[in-house]
Amino acid sequence: MKHRLMRKGGISVQFLLRHYKLILIGLLVLVILGSLPFLSKLTVEDILAIIEHTHDSYLVAGGMFCLIYAVKGVVMVLPIFLLYLAAGIFFPTPVALLVTYLGLICEMSVSFWLGRLLGREIVQGIAGKHRKTRAFMALIDEKGAYASFFARLFPFPFDLVSLYFGTTQVHFIGFLFGSLLGVSPVMIPYVLAGDAILD
Repeated sequence: MKHRLMRKGGISVQFLLRHYKLILIGLLVLVILGSLPFLSKLTVEDILAIIEHTHDSYLVAGGMFCLIYAVKGVVMVLPIFLLYLAAGIFFPTPVALLVTYLGLICEMSVSFWLGRLLGREIVQGIAGKHRKTRAFMALIDEKGAYASFFARLFPFPFDLVSLYFGTTQVHFIGFLFGSLLGVSPVMIPYVLAGDAILD
């Protein structure tokens, strides 16, 4: 019996469930392509201009930073050091560090769970195009959560590594903890440099 794709003028739930990965990938491609012209030219000044519309509320400004980090976790084209510098410029240093850590949690969480949703085969197809990431995949499989710490000390593509971790058996909390520890030696000097720009 021929499978019915349409039900009462719409697409059936079975069709959506069976093809959700393809639909999700299609939507992600559209988001990325639509964002590339804007995000590839984004500067620290642009980020600060976006944040300045928060009317001096650290809570709202911090939320905006976290939103930008979350979008970066999907789009993957915005250089992360720009966000570190922008936080250091906009916030007092302790608040800048807190906001940056929260933003990193948002970004890494989005990429990790996106990887888990897409699955290993699809992510390997994306990440495997990068020589450095391909080499690191083998280390992740061998070392597990410990690799999340070392991944952040070396210049591996940030979001692609998080995406790949999502396809492994590594526990999310271990991945997050190791990643935050590993990113700190690189991130903190950038935030302090952003603060020093104002002096």
